[in-house]
Amino acid sequence: MRLLHSALTLPALACLQPSPSPTQPPPLPGFVVAQEEAPHLLAPCSADPPAPIDSTWTPTSEHVRALERGLPAYTATASWTRPGFGPTRPLREYIGQYTGFYQGTQRWVYGRFGLAPYMPKDSLHGLRVMHWCDGGGHFFGVEYSPDTGEFRHLRRNEGGTVVR
Repeated sequence: MRLLHSALTLPALACLQPSPSPTQPPPLPGFVVAQEEAPHLLAPCSADPPAPIDSTWTPTSEHVRALERGLPAYTATASWTRPGFGPTRPLREYIGQYTGFYQGTQRWVYGRFGLAPYMPKDSLHGLRVMHWCDGGGHFFGVEYSPDTGEFRHLRRNEGGTVVR
């Protein structure tokens, strides 16, 4: 029994990732959607979609991490500007789904976030794009320019209200 326990412990320890640095928050759970799923992610049910969309592209993990690093400051500012329009829980409790789109020559990363307990199980593992109507601050989307670092259009799922 002791040998079996040790054999199971070693592979589990090999999966551990190094701790994030004190200045870098850990990555949010989430994934970049497959290119063929991008149109579904870019069409939220009860919020205004990003528009216009000229074409789509696939962001890299570096683009997603840059969005995630700037998201806490942006949501705090945008939420403070218009109370009640940002996420209602700490960001670490959300699952993110990401894609990219072009407006002319400008690239944007679109992130849509949902609280993990409310996400369909196949959305948690990248098997399906999250499509949730209403839900308030439990579900929101944001646009980020990897070229300029600009955030815009924080949208909660309700009536399509946009915070700029």
